Amino acid sequence: MIPAPSPWALLALWLSIPLTQIWLHLSCATPPALGGLILEAILFAWLGLVLPRLDRWPTLSHPVWIALVPLGSLALEATPRSLAGLPYLAGLWLGGIVPIRALLGRIRLPWWAYLPVIPLLVIGAHIVRSLGSDRSNEEAVIDRLSRDLRGPLVWASPLPRPAAGDQRPPVVVISVDTLRAEDARQMETWARLSARGAWWRSAQSTSSWTLPATASLLTGLPSSGHGAGCLDTGSCQGLADEVQTLPVALSHEGYPTVGIVTNPWIGRRNGFERGFHRFLDLGTDRPVELLLTGSALLGPHPQDAEVGVGLALDALRSLGPGPFLLWLHLIDPHLPYLHADDPALRSLTAETLRNANLVSAERRDQIRSAYRGEIAYTDHQLLRLLDALEARGFFERGYLVFTSDHGEEFWEHGGIEHGHTHHPEVVEVPLVVVGPDVEAGARPGTASLVDVVTTLAAALRLPLETAGLDLRQPIPPDRIARLEGNLIHRAVCSAVDAELRVIVSDCGAPYAQTSAYDRRLDPGALRPQDRPDHPVWRAAQAIEAPSPRGQTWQARDALRALGYVD
Repeated sequence: MIPAPSPWALLALWLSIPLTQIWLHLSCATPPALGGLILEAILFAWLGLVLPRLDRWPTLSHPVWIALVPLGSLALEATPRSLAGLPYLAGLWLGGIVPIRALLGRIRLPWWAYLPVIPLLVIGAHIVRSLGSDRSNEEAVIDRLSRDLRGPLVWASPLPRPAAGDQRPPVVVISVDTLRAEDARQMETWARLSARGAWWRSAQSTSSWTLPATASLLTGLPSSGHGAGCLDTGSCQGLADEVQTLPVALSHEGYPTVGIVTNPWIGRRNGFERGFHRFLDLGTDRPVELLLTGSALLGPHPQDAEVGVGLALDALRSLGPGPFLLWLHLIDPHLPYLHADDPALRSLTAETLRNANLVSAERRDQIRSAYRGEIAYTDHQLLRLLDALEARGFFERGYLVFTSDHGEEFWEHGGIEHGHTHHPEVVEVPLVVVGPDVEAGARPGTASLVDVVTTLAAALRLPLETAGLDLRQPIPPDRIARLEGNLIHRAVCSAVDAELRVIVSDCGAPYAQTSAYDRRLDPGALRPQDRPDHPVWRAAQAIEAPSPRGQTWQARDALRALGYVD
């Protein structure tokens, strides 16, 4: 008969499973709730105390069979994709545990010899489960695992400390995904910031979707300058290697830099982590599921504004009184509407809406209301951040930018969501700039996302080459803002000044359909005109379609993660 370890040794082996999980989850943006971790530990402790006392199942008193728990948990919750990972775990089992079991009659191993094997199986189960998630890809899982195995030290590692008495201004950039300009102006966040800083009734994105627009926000360059976007071939590319960003420039100047993003388009895969001492990519994270309690006691979703703002507050507490850069990008107003009362709206995707033959007027109102509910939720969370900034005296000398990457269509032109058109509901964005030398109040002229870094670079005297204007100065009345590319129907481009908006259906094509809209008489862009002699018309037609630049990749994983495709 094979000798069994002592009851206390067995209990230690059983508890190695929840302790391994707790270690894995300490560095996650959304670890399970404390109650979930406690319940997981209690359940494994109960197994460790009860099963060895069941005389009818003597084999359960041997540590070899404890390692079956991760395998069984994975098999019970396996998806078709994750089932492919079972041979991986079976290989660990056959290659490591079974030979040991066969030799037990000849070699007596101490109970602690099993400790390395059991945690390895726990880690393997989480890897396979992550690979089976529809919201993840292999690169994201590897990146996530590399952080998790190093525990909390990654996010809690010390930031560079500027010299004592460094009076250079701190910088905060807040971007809210999919936030329409008109809806932003109903937020308390907007009211508080616009009372302190300059804001523009006419502020334009540089594209109709996240990747190129946010790249412009961080570089001060249009899509043709920074290279980030998708091509007609279906492949996408991130920031060009030679392009310098605001965080890169500030980190070279000794600024501690922290980035917290919630959209998978603007994560490490596309180069947005460059220059950040701490960069948390919540868009590729996923809720943690424990082996026994599963997702019953999860905290908020990783992309929830509560998580993003909470991490921003943690970062502020670790930053000293000197200069720093904090960028926070929240995604709650983007489909699906996770805080809606209606479960159908919490799982609603753009693909579902585009494939629907008819969406009733009542359902459209419900969708619009859910969108506004997400904005209200985001507003509530952002006020926590503003309060913290106020408490530390940030506004006495700091610069803060509040904006969006793009807006959202709700059937104004027969479509839904964004990434498919350059009409005003999609490409007009809110923009507030607060700073010690920025006069508060509404400003005339047409601003652009490329102006954000240009303004900050001028204020901080950074050697950045940009294509924008310094918004501390008046915008010239003849300024033309240019926008490039879509996610869907990618070759669309447009140009805008104070008077006219011109949209070209196929950038650079000699016979592309071109439509002009009078912004004063037709602000919703519903009545197209021909204005071939106008400078904005000529500027729009001169924009070239995006071209390959560096390494490209297929976008399907990111599209699926945001609900663009099934």
